[in-house]
Amino acid sequence: MLWLIIIPAISFLVLFAGEMLLPDRTLKYCYHRWDWLLNMTGFAMQGLVVPLCGYWIATHILPTLWPAGKGVLPLNGYGAFLLNFVGVDFLYYWQHRLFHHVPLLWRWHRCHHASPRVDIWATARNSIFVNFFFVYLLVNPLLGFMCKDPSGFFLAATFTASLDLARHTAIHTEKMPLLHAFARGIGYLFVTPSQHHRHHLALSKPANFGANFIIWDKLFKTFCVNMPQHLIYQDPEAPHPLQQLLYPFKD
Repeated sequence: MLWLIIIPAISFLVLFAGEMLLPDRTLKYCYHRWDWLLNMTGFAMQGLVVPLCGYWIATHILPTLWPAGKGVLPLNGYGAFLLNFVGVDFLYYWQHRLFHHVPLLWRWHRCHHASPRVDIWATARNSIFVNFFFVYLLVNPLLGFMCKDPSGFFLAATFTASLDLARHTAIHTEKMPLLHAFARGIGYLFVTPSQHHRHHLALSKPANFGANFIIWDKLFKTFCVNMPQHLIYQDPEAPHPLQQLLYPFKD
């Protein structure tokens, strides 16, 4: 299962190269040293700790606690892939909406929206402890364990992680017409960087909560594409970065 980490790692390198070659000059704010602490800690948690915890739960804890549950869902690799890529994404959409509309949950999620810019480095910026409460760790190990052929399920998880990186990137695609047209075309179904950057705008009504698919936002009336002239991402009421990182144990 080493490819669970390798596929997102390759995606990161490709997208990072894209940001270097085609930088988005509208991002005028730079990261402070505290921002780098949050960003890099988030990558360690989201890129290593959480996948390894999920893998351990699925392969060691659940077989011990519930041996009869292994393979109880008669899904082949394709069905397991869709269960994760579509089904878990639907659950994440609703969880993400709750993170924005329930005050207690917003305090957990605020760290992600306190970044002064949105690019690939802001992808995993989160409070350390909120990582253990995303549906990806709460649901994925259980559902993967229950699939008759879990390989497709966990492959879809790597695709979701790669798309998470992609939707946070700041790549000036207008310089490459074919890439720009491709990004606009897939935006009818999948979440694109421009749509997710709209989600990160400070002082704007929350919108575009989807991770893989933008269709959830279109179905449930939370889709928005309007972008103001001046883009301000950082939550102006966010507490000190150390409080963000350690919330709720440092409030």
